[in-house]
Amino acid sequence: MQESMAFRNLRRHNFSVITERQRLLYLMNLYLEVGGYPEWFKIRDVERWYKGS
Repeated sequence: MQESMAFRNLRRHNFSVITERQRLLYLMNLYLEVGGYPEWFKIRDVERWYKGS
């Protein structure tokens, strides 16, 4: 019983790490798409960034 609870706990944490990794990869790709400007993180909208707003 204890092992199955530990396994479920491990599986839950693994899922949260994977989803966080996907989010970070998504943000990194957007960051590189706009040329690597740190100011982009204040806007976080690619269309607005390209328009110059």
